[in-house]
Amino acid sequence: MDTIGNNINLLTDFGFKRMFGTEPYKKNLISFLNAFIKPYFGPVTDINYRNTEQLGLLPNEKKNEIFSEKICFILVDLTKFAAKMNFGQLTDERRKWCYAIKNMWRMTDTDIPTEDKIFHELYEDCKISKLSEMEKNEYEKSILEYDDVKDAIDYHSRLAKAEGIAETKRQIAAEMLKAGIDLYIITQTTGLTEEEITMLNSQK
Repeated sequence: MDTIGNNINLLTDFGFKRMFGTEPYKKNLISFLNAFIKPYFGPVTDINYRNTEQLGLLPNEKKNEIFSEKICFILVDLTKFAAKMNFGQLTDERRKWCYAIKNMWRMTDTDIPTEDKIFHELYEDCKISKLSEMEKNEYEKSILEYDDVKDAIDYHSRLAKAEGIAETKRQIAAEMLKAGIDLYIITQTTGLTEEEITMLNSQK
């Protein structure tokens, strides 16, 4: 599966953490958060990263106590986003971020309008050519992991879809049997074999 391209794939663990989870690129996370939560909670002006290797309770935090009543979770499901337009045709910041995260690895500089400064900077920062040799090795490993997970999800999705189609055919055949329709017509209509239809008849 060719998901390398010239730019970092932001759907990989390496890509997302680098561009949204590190201090040098926190402008990306601030812009992303403002696109989704600014209308509800006001603008995010700054963020602080905690050491992920030493996460735990801060001195003033206690277990099982509400940290803040203002905390909420917003789920951004990229699988539901399927823009049929080019990036330059998008006007909503949320859609731009969803498009960029899903497609940055295969985008070109000309895809991004000149006025979208944050996305031009993101594009430049995502160039694989800017990675060190060690970072390139880490990224390639992350790509392999991403492809493995994606292939597994796609495989199970196809299985589920196929099973859904087969179940629908069985239901149609069962209804046709109840209506007394000829077995030959049922086989031609549903694609099921006579043996499969006979088994449905015996399960009634």
